[in-house]
Amino acid sequence: MGDRATVTFRAAVPGDADAIARVHVASWQAAYRGTVPDDHLDGLDWREWATVRRGQLEQAADDGIRVDVALDGASIVGFVVTGPERDDAPSEQPGYEVYALYLAPGAWGVGIGHGLLVRALTDVPDAARVVLWVLEGNARGRAFYEGEGFRADGERTLIHLGGKDLPELRYRLERTGQGAKPSER
Repeated sequence: MGDRATVTFRAAVPGDADAIARVHVASWQAAYRGTVPDDHLDGLDWREWATVRRGQLEQAADDGIRVDVALDGASIVGFVVTGPERDDAPSEQPGYEVYALYLAPGAWGVGIGHGLLVRALTDVPDAARVVLWVLEGNARGRAFYEGEGFRADGERTLIHLGGKDLPELRYRLERTGQGAKPSER
């Protein structure tokens, strides 16, 4: 696996759905082992996720959703999905949300996630608020987002995975007057 210097980024297309789904499943199986029940992780099928991703990619522009991928050579090694904040609470200023950011386990820790996050947030200079949800037990993910300037804001919810209710925490990035951009590295 290359490092951030050899990785390129681009907008995803529907033909990327299979590769994105493979990355997504591999990332879940590595990152959530010990947090999400093993039988649930072992039963994940990238082909099912590819169907969902393909539909999302075909509708993305109409729904205000952006999907970007990171490539090491010709291989997709990560992706990020962003769009309007899904929170139903009214706000003076529209929010933006990072719905998903996943990397192939071999791409962890070399700056590719940072590159994807920067790319995803580059075109959102007016958003003073960017949010995301992360499993409370995902210490690696939480540390990554905290390193990018996100902070847990006290909001919690439960997500049902593999027959288990798991707590998720909402993280928020606020850069009023500077646009919503992750930390510089």
